[in-house]
Amino acid sequence: MSKIGKLEKIDIKDVWPKEDKHFTNWLSQNLDALSDELGFELYLGGIEQSAGDFKVDIFAEDDNNNKVIIENQYDKSDHDHLGKILTYSRMLEAKTMIWICEKPRPEHADTINWLNEITPDDISFYLVKLDAFKIGNSKPAAKFTIICAPSVDRKQIGKIKKTDSEQDMKYLEFWTQLLERSKERTNIYRNISPGSGRWYQASAGKSYLSYVLQVNNESAIVELQIYSSKDEEFNREIFEKIMKNKETIEENFGEGLIWNNKPTVIRKTIRYKIESSGILQENLWNELQDEIITKLILLDKALRPFLDKV
Repeated sequence: MSKIGKLEKIDIKDVWPKEDKHFTNWLSQNLDALSDELGFELYLGGIEQSAGDFKVDIFAEDDNNNKVIIENQYDKSDHDHLGKILTYSRMLEAKTMIWICEKPRPEHADTINWLNEITPDDISFYLVKLDAFKIGNSKPAAKFTIICAPSVDRKQIGKIKKTDSEQDMKYLEFWTQLLERSKERTNIYRNISPGSGRWYQASAGKSYLSYVLQVNNESAIVELQIYSSKDEEFNREIFEKIMKNKETIEENFGEGLIWNNKPTVIRKTIRYKIESSGILQENLWNELQDEIITKLILLDKALRPFLDKV
């Protein structure tokens, strides 16, 4: 039985003493080795391609004639080379950016993944680890390992995050407007600062009583919430004391309310639901905000005599 050689990792500087003079020149003549790992062909365009006052290590094109830049680095990845990648991509209007590094840092890998999430589908960033190996007295060979690469899943994650961010901004704008308008009519939410949450809570006079405003895609909710960390029984007892006056409360409010005293739910609520519009109908925000504020004032007025007694 023939002996099997041992794979030995060697210092890349023993193969290519200098990154710019030796490795970059070698890679420019052996792009097929990198192409095999990436899964698409690279065609050399030039070495030390000008990008403003800077020069990119290797300029290439892919199968679709899209511009590709390759930046090489020995030792640990650093901010300087990350900045170069971004600068070259802008200056040369490249579609694919490949950062080849001996020792990629986790922080830079996270950044490359993030760039793949937030950029358009036709923009790609790669972080590739460079190693050199040999077997016995064989000639050394380059080993490229992809650390970060674009993917359909990662691009989709980016789109979801972008959508969430846009939705957060929409909620922030809605609540900013509503809280400002409410100050003219009630003090309940006067000390609440706007944010991007889906709901807001303000004290109803006791530690276990609060008013909650919630806005959904096509509806809104105004409610009294009864919640104490003691237990469900305490919350239920408070709820039942208030509910004894259900008929009077609804008469004073002017409409029926949703009374939620489910034993499986710790928080007990007395709720009014607005179904005319929600956060998606921006052209109706003013009307919706006015209705929320009006219902909040009416709910507090109807409940107040009985909240003060519990």
